Amino acid sequence: MSEDYKRGLGKLYEKVQMIKNVSDKLTVGSAINTETKRREVVLVLKQEGGPVIPLATLLTQEDIELREYDAKDSAIFERVFDLYEVEDDRKTFEELNDGFHPKDRTYDDMLKFIDSTREAVEDL
Repeated sequence: MSEDYKRGLGKLYEKVQMIKNVSDKLTVGSAINTETKRREVVLVLKQEGGPVIPLATLLTQEDIELREYDAKDSAIFERVFDLYEVEDDRKTFEELNDGFHPKDRTYDDMLKFIDSTREAVEDL
């Protein structure tokens, strides 16, 4: 794999950082879910004269009830994302979208860190 790819999990981390750092550019949009054919309301980052970047699907109460929240795994993701944020000096949309994390360029280590943390928690 090339050095320019980023793991999907890393792109999710970057989207969370965009939500935190450029919230003044957030708005809502509409999308058709090609799998379910349902219309959805999505959170998007909209830049004047630039691309519209979908960041997240906003869930209805019905959609939330179809999901089982995993508190243990959520705590792992939150902690790992927080640790990565401390080492990340990228703040703008362009830096986050086009740049790379200074300590984990492809986010391979993030995935390994999450997996090893899950294993450690299971052993407790």
